[in-house]
Amino acid sequence: NSPVCESTTLTFNITNTAAAGTTFRWIGPNGFNTTTKNPSISNAPVAATGRYYVYDTSSAGCYSSDSIDAVVTGKPVIASTVATPPTTCNSADGGVKLFGLAPSTTYTVTYSRNGAAPASTSLTTDILGSLALSGLNTGNYNIYVTSPIGCASSAVSTTVSSPLSPAA
Repeated sequence: NSPVCESTTLTFNITNTAAAGTTFRWIGPNGFNTTTKNPSISNAPVAATGRYYVYDTSSAGCYSSDSIDAVVTGKPVIASTVATPPTTCNSADGGVKLFGLAPSTTYTVTYSRNGAAPASTSLTTDILGSLALSGLNTGNYNIYVTSPIGCASSAVSTTVSSPLSPAA
């Protein structure tokens, strides 16, 4: 079921029917070693990425082997945020810039303001791994991103402040 997100379950399935008495041995990265026919790795770390080998031996002594590559992808990390206030009190032209994501990658950005129902939009990071969420009113925002294969970051909280009052 590769690719999968870190901390989810990586599963291997042998699809052919093995004769009774067939034994299996799986060997792979990060010390993986099992005799289960269709094994899985719960809470899979990124270190589980790599080539897995399966060896089977029938009760008659016939032997075969195969391999499969598996990919466990890290969750995106929003390293920091910078909020920009709207230009006027009643405008929705404020924004939040997110930093630390993979460059040139399209994410689903999910955000909620002041605990309201979340909204989502699809945005692509620039070559430095940042993206800008725009069209925001003042308020407290919870934001997370989801990668193209469905890995979600932890949520970050930030405040889009009211614009500064003009000097008197």
